[in-house]
Amino acid sequence: MNGGTIETNISKNYILGDDGCGGGVYVSSNKVVLNGGVIQNNKAERQGGGIYVGSVPYLLKMNDVVITENNADFGGGLWFCPTGTVEIAVKNGGAVFDNAAKTAGDDFMGENKSEEEQKKYYAYLSSRMLGGGKTTWYEDSENARFKETENPIEMSETNKNMPVKENIYLHSKASQGAKDLANKEKKLIIKNNEATKGGGVGSNGAIKIGQRDNDELSLRVEKSFADDYPDNLKPDIIKIYLTIDGVKVDHI
Repeated sequence: MNGGTIETNISKNYILGDDGCGGGVYVSSNKVVLNGGVIQNNKAERQGGGIYVGSVPYLLKMNDVVITENNADFGGGLWFCPTGTVEIAVKNGGAVFDNAAKTAGDDFMGENKSEEEQKKYYAYLSSRMLGGGKTTWYEDSENARFKETENPIEMSETNKNMPVKENIYLHSKASQGAKDLANKEKKLIIKNNEATKGGGVGSNGAIKIGQRDNDELSLRVEKSFADDYPDNLKPDIIKIYLTIDGVKVDHI
């Protein structure tokens, strides 16, 4: 899929197989790639309001995608079952923000996996979004909702394959500038979909968003003053900002 719109569809739950899953798109293949278009205003009475991946070994690939303003009881943006694998990378990747969950996991929920499942299925969540802006993942569980906690718990296991030993519920926090960068780069949008689990995306299989790039770039920055610059005007601390298209995305 490179364009077009899939909207205002519903998957009803008749308690048969995967009835009620995949309001807009249902994936039962390893050959589905979504590169562009709009998937919005769809509903699944069970899982995956916008998109659902049926089972192992099915794999869905998405590029340049923004997942936002979706709603669910669990995992407003994305939800993954014990056999689900997810990778959200930066290069041609994705941004997940401003989704809502009634019970837990505004932007992401991953269900706990057995020791055997942890060897095969995992979550990889980048600390940067499509466009290069920074995102921070915080706990958003039933007993510690992000919006109600004075000192939210930041998740440390980003940028690596994370075994899901117990249910994880997360809220993604990013600056408006980072969101603007993602929206500028997006070609595919998954928006305003609804489900019980996984308002935007739900999966019992694997989803890969973008491509992981393990190359690291180091920059050496040197600040110097003119010889005649007064010592009393030299600050003790100087902040150096990394900017993309004029948006401050990080600093040291």
